[in-house]
Amino acid sequence: MSIRDENGSVEINPMDRKIGLTVRAEIYRAGRTQEQMAAALHLGQASMSYRIRGVTPFRVTELVAISRELGIPLARLLVDID
Repeated sequence: MSIRDENGSVEINPMDRKIGLTVRAEIYRAGRTQEQMAAALHLGQASMSYRIRGVTPFRVTELVAISRELGIPLARLLVDID
């Protein structure tokens, strides 16, 4: 869940942002599109976009599904998040 500051702006958690950037990179590395991945996860395009931008955190089950869909280890999506 995103948090809004006193001005109503969304504060994005840096860890969620980093995971989103990693997911985006892996999607493109696999020659897939965000739209294709959203469909595979049964998400709308806007929901996928929010997750990739870090506005909405990915659920663990979604990350597992992404790793399986792309044929990569789950750990690759969680690299350097500390």
